Amino acid sequence: MASAATATTKLEAPVLGKSGKVSLDPAVFGEEFNGALVHEVVRSERNARRSGNASTKLRGEVAMTGAKAWRQKGTGRARIGAQSAGHRRGGGVTFGPKPRNYTFKVNRKARRKALRAALSLHAGRGSLAIVESAAFGEPNTNQAAGHLNGWQPDGSVVVLTAGTDDRTLALSFRNIGRVRAVLTPDQLGVYEITAAQNLVISQDALESLKSLANTEVDRASKKTVEAVAVRGAKAAPAAKAAPKPAAVSEEPQVDEPSTDAAADGDAEEKAAE
Repeated sequence: MASAATATTKLEAPVLGKSGKVSLDPAVFGEEFNGALVHEVVRSERNARRSGNASTKLRGEVAMTGAKAWRQKGTGRARIGAQSAGHRRGGGVTFGPKPRNYTFKVNRKARRKALRAALSLHAGRGSLAIVESAAFGEPNTNQAAGHLNGWQPDGSVVVLTAGTDDRTLALSFRNIGRVRAVLTPDQLGVYEITAAQNLVISQDALESLKSLANTEVDRASKKTVEAVAVRGAKAAPAAKAAPKPAAVSEEPQVDEPSTDAAADGDAEEKAAE
């Protein structure tokens, strides 16, 4: 959400090599700065760059004999256990580092909000400038350095280009000493923005940056969840087959006397006796 100060102030950025200015989208460059959120995203990006391959040997991994150094009693010295223990010379390292992954998850909405906050910080300080994509017909480092010195003579710079469309522009800026990096919108991170004192964005990259830092998250790319069979789950019972019709016999059926009638006849005979 844009702050009250940026809501009333028109956001503009100068154009390198010209006297005009370009209006900035307040939805992207008018975000209120959130230091805690930016710090969390920067820490996540820097942790993702760590290799995490530091490794030490434990007491069970060192090449050490299992024999006792001297007998338990009778020497006048203190008793000794395994020489591979951490407090012994040549022993293993206690609680030493092992290969691990330092990355941790940050939600997409949080990352985008931190990106907007970092961009808005440059826009509010006046350390953001726009360069026209067609300003360099061929690579010219002297011209690019002159544009930077005419705008901001000191401070590190990060240049954001549109990739292959701004190839000559990227070649013009990449050999300047104070240019930290020449990146595309896909490579841009909050750490690079906050580490640079100045930010230069090409016109084509400015349009791509709006979609990258948009407040609405596109969920159309999410895959549908498929049903996965669970190990050990009982299968659904199969449907029962319909009962077969009874076979019709061609022989005539003879009516047999019912058991109730026979029981009544026996009772009458006993009463007559």
